[in-house]
Amino acid sequence: MGFWLNFAKKVIDKALADVMRPGERHERTVPRCVKCGRLCPPESLVNGECLICRISGEQRRQRDQSSEAGKEKKRDGDDLGEAYKILGCGETDSDDQIKRQYRKLVKECHVDSLPKDLPDYLVQAVNARFREVREAYERIMKSREGRN
Repeated sequence: MGFWLNFAKKVIDKALADVMRPGERHERTVPRCVKCGRLCPPESLVNGECLICRISGEQRRQRDQSSEAGKEKKRDGDDLGEAYKILGCGETDSDDQIKRQYRKLVKECHVDSLPKDLPDYLVQAVNARFREVREAYERIMKSREGRN
């Protein structure tokens, strides 16, 4: 089968060379997307990107913008109730109780306390939880400093 494919390519190249002007070059290759490397019809490429990459890039941009807006909203609102929920504490708990709960949660989800053979997606999830706990604790302590 490989012999016949090579033979057919040579015949096509020879026929094209006979038809084309000297100095013109024929490329049998279909263009590739510069981002993902997929073979694409030339009419679907815009600035070297295929339709799939353009759509996924637009969705990624929209998601990033909405998540940034959500983060700003959380920062602006200082939703302490959510922070207390994350730590598993109440608003009436003392600073020492909150600190103990924070340290307990941090110890559970710190990178050094994880087994070494965990898949990457689990490590990323634990790191996200660690950041969430730390931000909640910082938010609570900042609000309590304002009261004192």
